Amino acid sequence: MIFDLLFPIWLYLTHDWIKRLIDHGELLSFLIWAHLFLVLTLYALYVLQMQAGRQLLAGDSEARPGHAVQSRGIVIVRLFVFMTGALLIAPD
Repeated sequence: MIFDLLFPIWLYLTHDWIKRLIDHGELLSFLIWAHLFLVLTLYALYVLQMQAGRQLLAGDSEARPGHAVQSRGIVIVRLFVFMTGALLIAPD
């Protein structure tokens, strides 16, 4: 989870996004917007997972099925984030 939160910061600091998105005209690319949507979905699932985990720590066993489904959703969405990210790699 920490990797997923810090990796975009590293990318922002080490890459020239204005050149790629504005100068090369990739800002309106479907793949970039799909990747962004998937990343935001992953972050939303992390928030829901943390909330369900807090409920489990508080002793609420009814949160267990939701926690399990969210974990499967995180794995699936994370795979798609990696796949779309790999498709966005631009060789120098």
